[in-house]
Amino acid sequence: MVKQNPGFSPAELVARITELSAEEEWFHCIDLGGGIATMKEPVKHLLDLWGVIDKHIPKDLSGMRVLDIGCNAGFFSVAAKKRNADYVLGIEVSPGYVKQAEFVRDALGLEIDYRNMSVYEIPVLEAQFDVVFCLGVIYHCSDPFLAARNVLSVTSKVAVIESALMSPQAPDDRPLWQFAFPGYKRGEDERFYNWWFPNMSGLKALFGSAGFSSVNSLHESNDRGCIMCRR
Repeated sequence: MVKQNPGFSPAELVARITELSAEEEWFHCIDLGGGIATMKEPVKHLLDLWGVIDKHIPKDLSGMRVLDIGCNAGFFSVAAKKRNADYVLGIEVSPGYVKQAEFVRDALGLEIDYRNMSVYEIPVLEAQFDVVFCLGVIYHCSDPFLAARNVLSVTSKVAVIESALMSPQAPDDRPLWQFAFPGYKRGEDERFYNWWFPNMSGLKALFGSAGFSSVNSLHESNDRGCIMCRR
């Protein structure tokens, strides 16, 4: 799993981190060893999210295949590979984030595949994965139901879904989805528009309607929610 000599000096690591930040600002804080990390401080909700996921997936993923949808710089892909997953694939719509993920992989000497593709292109994989991460993706999707069906299509066991929620959060006694007006978009790149914000019931209802046999809440904060879906 781990190559013996990734071959980066500390100076090269720091220079490459800086270079890659010019195309996409780093969003994942990943420890590269020797006191070097991709960011000075982790994003709090990502740190909290890993604390949740860590309790609900096996400590040893030997024999399992993992898909990380919207992998960004690869924090969760790296975590899966470090838990001995047989195969890890990360997909990401931003070429800049794919470059960051590939750099992190090479710096750590890990065997992880990355592809520049979206959740809408998942069917071309024609593959099944034991564990699927879809973290911080669904609210960026103009067609969340199609995205959820695509997640189902590649999940053989479990999918972990995380999303921004309505803020301030609506009552959770019925499933709701709020359409995000254009002011929520990030810059002018339509790949990063925030299209829909669900409440927790709405997030669970979406993936239940997509065809998962069970959908359970793992964590809910003021404006983020995480669920586990079983095939």
